Amino acid sequence: MKGAGLTQGGFYKQFESKDDLAALALRRAMESSTGRWSTAAASTPDPLEAIIRFYLSKDPRG
Repeated sequence: MKGAGLTQGGFYKQFESKDDLAALALRRAMESSTGRWSTAAASTPDPLEAIIRFYLSKDPRG
């Protein structure tokens, strides 16, 4: 947080609770994953296979 110029208090005050922080972080992660999966699925006649290949890929960025 130092690198971003924030204190812990200044960071955590942006959220109603730790549960709120966790929920927002998980939502963001799922939105990102869903976008990547949709892109992978749209580029092939077999979307399920494309998503499975993407998920099992060693490259975490897809």
